[in-house]
Amino acid sequence: MKIVFLTRVTREFTGKTLLKEGLGGTHSSLILLAEELAKLKHDVHIFCNCKNEECLFNGVNYIDLNKIVRFSKENEIDVLIAVASESILKAKIKAKKSIAWLHNDYNPYWNNELSDIASQISSYMGVLADKVITTSRWQTEIVKNIFKIPENHIKKISLGINLDFFSNQIEKNKKRLIYTSVPDRGLDILLKVFPKLRNEISDLELHAFSSFKTWGKTGKKYTEIENEIFSLADQEGIFLHEPIPINQLAQELLKSYLWIYPNHSSPENYFHSETFCLSALEAMAAGLPIVTSNRGALSELVINEKTGILIDEDPYTKEYQDKFISETLKLLKDENLWQKYSSFAIAKAKNYSWSKIALEWDKFLKDLLSETVSTKSLETPLKSSFPTPKVSIITPVYNRAKNIFHVLNALTEQTFKEFEIVISDDGSTDNTKEVVDSFRNKLNIRYSYIGENKGFRAARARNKGLEKARGQIIIFLDSDVIVSPEYIEHHVNAHKKYDKILVNSFVYRMKEYREDDLGLLPKEYIEKHKDNLNDDIKYPFNIFDQEPIYQGYFLDSNSLSIKAEHILKNGFDDTFVGWGHEDTELGYRYTSKGFKFLFIKENCESYHIYHGVSPTKDEETAINWKRLTKKYKLKSWYNPLPKIQVEGLVKLENVEIEKLNLFSDIVSSSFSINVRDKMTGYPPFKTIIVENGFVKKIE
Repeated sequence: MKIVFLTRVTREFTGKTLLKEGLGGTHSSLILLAEELAKLKHDVHIFCNCKNEECLFNGVNYIDLNKIVRFSKENEIDVLIAVASESILKAKIKAKKSIAWLHNDYNPYWNNELSDIASQISSYMGVLADKVITTSRWQTEIVKNIFKIPENHIKKISLGINLDFFSNQIEKNKKRLIYTSVPDRGLDILLKVFPKLRNEISDLELHAFSSFKTWGKTGKKYTEIENEIFSLADQEGIFLHEPIPINQLAQELLKSYLWIYPNHSSPENYFHSETFCLSALEAMAAGLPIVTSNRGALSELVINEKTGILIDEDPYTKEYQDKFISETLKLLKDENLWQKYSSFAIAKAKNYSWSKIALEWDKFLKDLLSETVSTKSLETPLKSSFPTPKVSIITPVYNRAKNIFHVLNALTEQTFKEFEIVISDDGSTDNTKEVVDSFRNKLNIRYSYIGENKGFRAARARNKGLEKARGQIIIFLDSDVIVSPEYIEHHVNAHKKYDKILVNSFVYRMKEYREDDLGLLPKEYIEKHKDNLNDDIKYPFNIFDQEPIYQGYFLDSNSLSIKAEHILKNGFDDTFVGWGHEDTELGYRYTSKGFKFLFIKENCESYHIYHGVSPTKDEETAINWKRLTKKYKLKSWYNPLPKIQVEGLVKLENVEIEKLNLFSDIVSSSFSINVRDKMTGYPPFKTIIVENGFVKKIE
């Protein structure tokens, strides 16, 4: 049987990598299963990211992913298996049978998020795949409930291990704990509770083999997460190690005493729960009792009070952490209990050898090829609630539950429908999330809780939103701005008309908070509450509904749009914390790259809900101003201090009206002003003082 595995996981690997470097569970499972199928005389090929490392290793051919199309034309493929990349099936590579082998928990889709993508995934699984392979009962329920895949279209086959790696007998160190997962799934909690464990057992050690490198993830985002977590390891008894090959890691597990894993979700990396947990299985094979969380598929491997301890509470709570400490200490101090759990763990792990699991795969594949009645669906099992977004609205929020309700309610009225809203919650402690969730059936919402609030971090929150945005146009909209029904449509049309622009629209600002009519759409609200609204602070400069200009210092980020392709590297400068100038800095960078700035008003007016400001706002603004001027070596607002041409009214003083044949000392004129000139009047109004026929002063 010619079996082709196909995966788009970014990590570069071949079978040789398994014995040279630490690998993630998906990579190692793929390699070990393929080798076992090759031993059963199948012709096995893995198409992956292996670039110049193509090779034949342990009976498996490793070929660069880009060569799959040509291979499929020159070879008759019996079974094509898409590994953790079910979307590959849309390429419709010719094969007798196609399988989606799932490894993810799909948590972004649990709350009706990304319903358009969920519908596509449902189509890949239900229409394009001849069968779907899950790794646990828990994952099977996710696939059935979220993507509406029929049970007869799903086959559960567990992952496994190479038991030969764990055959050595090594004396265990009774004071050696070990953690062998990526950093953001529980290592932070473990490092925080370890001092309490060490207070009870003074020479206790914790060895953590942990890094995102196992997944080939080395960018800024992952480095920051690692640094934040690893900073907690600077204490006695803790040893951080780089990931190592599985044969070496097995030896480290064999000499350890407990595998401890206060597992929790990692929203930033789209992880909620283990779909299998190969690391736990490896620990069990080494005879280690386990202390972990009762989450996801962990309970299918770890049998509570037989092979280890499962804890139900939220890992971030005191109740959980107290129980985690007490159960760990119990196993460290009670040798008989430890021995009981260890024996059960070894016995259970023996059921998961890859040699046995490969036989299950072998039978399944042969049955599938001989199947005469297909379980595939004729149409997508899950229908999408929303269209694929062309626009992404990014809204940072912190404890603005009432305001965000009105913001989202206004967005339900948009004439342009192909958009999503990315809520970037910077640590809210009120019911913001509940309010957001109440709109999931009305709006295409993505919600991201980006951590404990550490001050006003709008730049960081917007950047976090950018990481999730999928639209061709990005709109930054604050959590207190109510927009008109045509709002998105006008921003989209502006980007169609002009290229290389940033767009701001007109925002009225409430002078004081009023509950009356709050949440009304702008057309009606503005008419009723003119007395409580200030014009947009940029209005006196007469720049709205004109041609784009170069003056980037006018830029505001509370109602701002730009094409996604024009987003600058790193987005907003997130070193700007607190109030002020993060948008000024952004405007400066875009100005330096030749972008223009368009300001629109007609039929696009919004209004800003009044709210109090921080008592430290002026101080924060001053700090950020210093940060801006230092970054660009500015001695004034911009360098040089810019001027702008303005059409407006001029008042002449010390001029005899009769000599000018005028009826008034107020005339219409064009003039230049400095950006920081204080303006009075409506529209732009200046007073020009003339002495002896010369302009002496402009006020």
